[in-house]
Amino acid sequence: MIARLFNANLNDAAYNAQCDLNLDGAINLSDIVIIAKHFNSSASSYVKVI
Repeated sequence: MIARLFNANLNDAAYNAQCDLNLDGAINLSDIVIIAKHFNSSASSYVKVI
């Protein structure tokens, strides 16, 4: 889905805020880096927040 929306921003009809992982108003390489950083992780990979 992110590949389809790549380079979309707040002014585009295709923009989907759920794919803007860093909430900068654009779906770009920064969002892909977030996915790559967490690729193959599971819920148990994260520290429990109380």
